[in-house]
Amino acid sequence: MNISPIGITPNYKSQPQFGMALKIDPKAREALSKKSSAYLNRLAKIGKDMKEYKHIDILINENGNPIVKYKYNAGAYSNIEPARMPFDAWINIKTNWQGENVYTNVSKGDVMYQDLNLASKEDALKFYNELTKSDADELSRAEAYAKVLENLKEAARLKKENLTNAYNKKTEEVRNLLNEFGEVM
Repeated sequence: MNISPIGITPNYKSQPQFGMALKIDPKAREALSKKSSAYLNRLAKIGKDMKEYKHIDILINENGNPIVKYKYNAGAYSNIEPARMPFDAWINIKTNWQGENVYTNVSKGDVMYQDLNLASKEDALKFYNELTKSDADELSRAEAYAKVLENLKEAARLKKENLTNAYNKKTEEVRNLLNEFGEVM
């Protein structure tokens, strides 16, 4: 999308934008044209900042509202706010479910709570403060939430990768030891 002084014009050369973590519903044109230039510029900046995200997207729905979505599963959330002050590195987040109806007891719009275990109490407090600052609007809360979720997913991926590499190294060491010194008795 290109942002012009008179509104939003589609940029067909760059669509679809696979790999981009900011996705805008084409039906959002009218809602976004009512937003300020500052808001649209923030949205463009968020899109550039999220360019390398692998796990999380921000979707701008037809009403112009942000929804934070996991790329590879049904989870999607809007109206992000902290449910209470963080406890140690844990923070409880209140959202509205916007994902697929894969759970029999959850429908779009239902209130959901999510416990996030961040790296430290300081990280949890920083995230809490980002969500509760006086000028935090729905877009800035979605951006902060997406960033935290992306970091958590990437940390989990790296941990799994490190465990796999350690296992493979240990297996190789055992194989080399047996090749050099192993005898059948």
